[in-house]
Amino acid sequence: DKIKEILASIQSRLLDQAKRRMNEKTSTASTLDEAKLLLEDQGGFISTHWCGKVECEERLKEETSADIRLIPFEGQDSLSDKSCINCRLKAKFKIIIGRAY
Repeated sequence: DKIKEILASIQSRLLDQAKRRMNEKTSTASTLDEAKLLLEDQGGFISTHWCGKVECEERLKEETSADIRLIPFEGQDSLSDKSCINCRLKAKFKIIIGRAY
């Protein structure tokens, strides 16, 4: 029982550290220019919004050398006032972008 308790504690600490690091390495951008500056200056990940059009995703890749790394489950229900990072049309998705190294 003691070993299970120790392992659960280790798992909890590792998860907390990973979440903290992810939050520290994730910035927010609402424009393509802002995302470019953040990626150049800080690296890491960018939380932003996307309309869902392939053209906007391709321009994002061309302009920033980053691509969509994930579409998180959280935050997809509060997009009513959000616009696409590229075309400024209504956003359909919250996304996380980043560069592959």
